Amino acid sequence: MSRTRKGPGRRARAAGVVTAAVLALTAGCAEEDVPPDAASAAEEVKEELREIRDGIVATGDVDVRGTEIDDEGRAVAELAVANSGDETDSYAIQVNFHDGNGDLADVVLVTVSSVAPGDTVRATARSHLDLPERTTAEAVMAVRH
Repeated sequence: MSRTRKGPGRRARAAGVVTAAVLALTAGCAEEDVPPDAASAAEEVKEELREIRDGIVATGDVDVRGTEIDDEGRAVAELAVANSGDETDSYAIQVNFHDGNGDLADVVLVTVSSVAPGDTVRATARSHLDLPERTTAEAVMAVRH
C-alpha cells in the first residue's frame, strides 16, 4: 500500500520536530550532568514523537542487536533499522535502557536519516548516564517519516 505525500515541506517540518526533541532532552545538560529522571525523559520523547507530522509507527522496523557498557560507563545499544516502506524515509526512535532489575534507567531519542526502501542501516543509542553492566535496551517506539 502506498502513501500520499502531503507536500515538500513535510520532511522539513518533521526534521525540525525531531531536532527539537533532541535539543529538549539535551539543553542545559553537559555530558556529565544528570538529565531529568528517566520517566520524565520518556514522556518528553513520547510527546516529541507524537508531534511528527505524516509519520508512520514503524517500531517493527527496528531491532536492538545488543547492549554493552562503554569505557565511560555509558550503555551503548546497537540498532538495525530496516525500511519496510516503499520510499526513502528517516526514523525517530525511542530507546529505553533498563537496569538489571528491569527498571527504567534512561531514555534516548535516536534519529536515522534517509534509509532507502528495503535497506537496513546500523545506528547507535548511547545512554546519558553511567549504567550498570546488566543494562538492556529496548526500541519502544519508532516513527518513520
